[in-house]
Amino acid sequence: MLDGSDVQFFLAIQRAATLAGAARALKVEHTTVGRRLAAMESALGAKLFLRTPDGFRPTRMAEEILPLAEQAEAALMQIERIALADDERAEGTVRVWVSEVDNQPYETYIVLGKSGSDLMALAALQAIRDAGLEPGRDVAVIGFDDIEAAALAHPPLTTIRQDRERLGIVAAERALELIEHADTTPPDTIIPVELVVRGSTSPD
Repeated sequence: MLDGSDVQFFLAIQRAATLAGAARALKVEHTTVGRRLAAMESALGAKLFLRTPDGFRPTRMAEEILPLAEQAEAALMQIERIALADDERAEGTVRVWVSEVDNQPYETYIVLGKSGSDLMALAALQAIRDAGLEPGRDVAVIGFDDIEAAALAHPPLTTIRQDRERLGIVAAERALELIEHADTTPPDTIIPVELVVRGSTSPD
């Protein structure tokens, strides 16, 4: 039985045509990609890709699966949009840094902070393509939240991952403190976040 993460690995291999390229996009080891591919092929009882000197070539089965996998990817993104409907508002700060060194092409970075979201960043990826540019090569995009759809995007989205479990625990603790000591001000709490680097900030 395949799951959502299998779709992620399948599409990464399909798009990169190599285990190394898929691994870079997913930010995992190429051996992990190889194991997942072997597990998928074992579960399906058929080959998905043929190893050739030019890279991985999809089999007939893979070609039949591809549109379904892309639909699953799109459906997952839509589910994320519905689940995070409050984040779909066109709000947030877009900061753009432009630099030029030794007459090299401009590099543009779009960073969507906490007032934005991965959903806005995913929309930015499409807008960049619509403008005839390639996200990750011509324009680097960074989101915020690390929703599941971020890893399934094309290219996979670099984002800021929050510790949601820790956030919930701290919020509950502070709420209890306010209930027990209404006349006090809870202390500020800083919860570290993690930068998850993926293909939307890498030209490779």
